[in-house]
Amino acid sequence: MFDNLPEEKRQKVLSAALDEFAEQGYASASTNRIVEKAEISKGLLFHYFRNKKGLYAYLLRHCMKVLGQEYEDVLPTTSSDVFERIKQLTVMKIHQMKHYPQEYDLLLKLARETDPELMAEYAQLTAELKGHFLGKFFAGLDHTLFRPGVDVQKALEIIMCTTEHYGNKYVAENTDADGRLHLDADKIGLELDEYASLLKNGLYT
Repeated sequence: MFDNLPEEKRQKVLSAALDEFAEQGYASASTNRIVEKAEISKGLLFHYFRNKKGLYAYLLRHCMKVLGQEYEDVLPTTSSDVFERIKQLTVMKIHQMKHYPQEYDLLLKLARETDPELMAEYAQLTAELKGHFLGKFFAGLDHTLFRPGVDVQKALEIIMCTTEHYGNKYVAENTDADGRLHLDADKIGLELDEYASLLKNGLYT
């Protein structure tokens, strides 16, 4: 029903909710402030979403859809070299973080939630994203770059695990007490190149 609203009205509600949840986190977010900013009644808000958690879950999926669409648009234009593809998509993600700061603040806060239901929501979202995008990420990669005898699938698993570990490590070390991530694109690019160089020595011709 909410999706059938006029676009301007729908975006006003989503913008108000995003402002509130990204700034306050789930527990401290106020639906009173959301409806005041969105200029709708609380009864109407809960008619659309049933409760605060329903609104939050909808907003999370909306953010992932917006960010994921850009990923899908860029992916076909990236290199067939897995290391270059990772770097190109990382550059795109940094650009996204600067262009969509609230969306990423919301997702970073979700990753730090301790509420069991929200933790389950985060786990489900993460699993859905991996299932949707990993196959597309691997499509079109040039396997001839790997040394003869290398198990390419296992090599790709190692590369992806290393990249994921680096990303988690960077986020943990560069997120402040308010949950805001501080980005240094040059540092990220340099460190990715260092990891790539080490892995290429063992995997590439």
